Amino acid sequence: MKNPFRNLLIIFNLAIVAGFICGFAKSIINISTNKYIDYKMYNLILFDLASTITKFLIFFLIGSIIMLILVKLSKWIARILNLSALGVHRNPIALSLGILIILFLILGSYAYYSDIVIFLKSSSLTTWLGSLSKSPENTHYIFSITIFLILLFFVSTISYSIWHKSIEKFFDSLENKINTKSIKILGLTLVSIVILFNLAVFGYKNFNTPEGPNVVLITIDTLRADHLGSYGYKRNTSPNIDKLANDGVLFENAVSQAPWTFPSMASMYTSLYPSEVRAKHITSSINNKFLTLSEYMKNNFYNTIAVVSHIVVSKMYGFSQGFDTFNQKHIAEVDEISSEIITQQAVEYISKNKDEKFFLWVHYFDPHQNYRNHTEYDYSDGYDGPLPANLENEKLNKMNSSLKERDIEYVKSIYDEEIAYTDKHIGRLLDSIDKFGLGNDTIIVLTSDHGEEFMERGRIGHGTSLHRELTHVPLIIYNPLNNSMSGKRVSKHVEIRNIAKTILELSNMNENIFQGVNLLDHEKLNLDHIVISENYGFQEGPRSEAIIYQNWKLINNTRNQADELYKIDSDNNEINNLFTMKKEEVNIQKEKLQSIISMINNNNEEDSEELELSKEEIKQLKALGYIQ
Repeated sequence: MKNPFRNLLIIFNLAIVAGFICGFAKSIINISTNKYIDYKMYNLILFDLASTITKFLIFFLIGSIIMLILVKLSKWIARILNLSALGVHRNPIALSLGILIILFLILGSYAYYSDIVIFLKSSSLTTWLGSLSKSPENTHYIFSITIFLILLFFVSTISYSIWHKSIEKFFDSLENKINTKSIKILGLTLVSIVILFNLAVFGYKNFNTPEGPNVVLITIDTLRADHLGSYGYKRNTSPNIDKLANDGVLFENAVSQAPWTFPSMASMYTSLYPSEVRAKHITSSINNKFLTLSEYMKNNFYNTIAVVSHIVVSKMYGFSQGFDTFNQKHIAEVDEISSEIITQQAVEYISKNKDEKFFLWVHYFDPHQNYRNHTEYDYSDGYDGPLPANLENEKLNKMNSSLKERDIEYVKSIYDEEIAYTDKHIGRLLDSIDKFGLGNDTIIVLTSDHGEEFMERGRIGHGTSLHRELTHVPLIIYNPLNNSMSGKRVSKHVEIRNIAKTILELSNMNENIFQGVNLLDHEKLNLDHIVISENYGFQEGPRSEAIIYQNWKLINNTRNQADELYKIDSDNNEINNLFTMKKEEVNIQKEKLQSIISMINNNNEEDSEELELSKEEIKQLKALGYIQ
């Protein structure tokens, strides 16, 4: 009888070899897909190799342990049922290897899931199966059933072969071939390499510390700039944000690159326009080939942390790229309040990382519909109309035609209460930075992804147009390392996609990988920049774009061919459309802006990366108003 411990070592060494090979292959795929070599992200290559190979080793070792437990269990069942008399379990190693092969296939399918999906998307078989189904869910079910049947056939075949002992000789010969010192030496060598490599990477990361300050990026969903005190609002909705503005630089005319979350945030994180990063519709996602701000920060030894509360900035949409920690545990449902828990999580991460350099992104969601009443504020007191305390997106838009002025003011009041509630918790976050002694070494950037419209164009919500109420967002940059611009207000129109470039240069990383300009560069701030916003709509639809240059704004509405032109120095709210006016000055500006748009459109024809949404995800997006 052979030594069972010897057989155990053989299985573990096989798992180590298989795990190392698969982990190395997966890491090479990651590096290639993310274009790390093209971007010269050499540190990310090291980090990915170390983490991916280690994960696969652990996965495969766990798989081998599970397999051994199953073997012991099967032998126990066989003894209880007296199956050994039938010769079923004469060779436990044969059964062990059979189960191990199945487990490796399952683990491989899990580990290579994203690569399999990419292959299936470009496969003619996928296209054919998709044509047979009426929805993405049906296609998913077809593949699930097919995979299940294949696995069932595979398991049945192995079980049948072992039952009739026709495969026993094959496993015996295989066992004899692998039962040598070479497999043990190879397994031990690979484990040693992985351990030493991880220790080297750990030491390398700890030896190299970032030269720049900590960075905290605060994004507030659906926040109009003109509903903040620092932007001249009548209510005291934002005392904590206003204090930050007094200590930092406030941009009076910051413009988001899209009127809804996904394309706007994708643009902010890559410095590319939505059309360039293929952030088009609610079923799009950020392709791994685009370098993100978080990836660059991680490559320069920052601890990268994100705490998000909106499904559209989740892992599913590609926003976790480059983050060591990506917390999406508290993604809010449409009626939930999340600012308190999001802030608490962010404060805990600051506490844990206060002795190291970190890049922290916190995304607040509460100002987004559905609007919730907060009784600690009295903005909505005294209203006696038909609208309830908690306002639902779908119901509000069904009532558009019947809403009176007092109803609209009430909706704004509830929205303001959401802002004030969020501001209170942002104050907690800002206080924690000082509490941990990091105030003098932490850059803080606060902005929004888009605004909100309140019947200016006959609708409540966002995502439908490129007018000021949807694209004018707050932007405040606090830089304690240079107080010369504290309290300064910048009136020039700027793009929030410049945030990535600005953060990198303020963090002493001045490489030309990201597009845009440093928003705190004195010389560049005095120039007139072309400012562009784009919109494809939540679902399938043509691209519309808005362009601001000097004192003019052109909106190219490809959906209804009703283009708009505004002289925004005298018509800031974009009321008087001059597009059809026959004036020489108007024609000159119109032709100039149209020519710029034509040049941009010629460079943005590639398709976007599309998501397959589950029923639960579709339900959640419908509740948020993204899917009809």
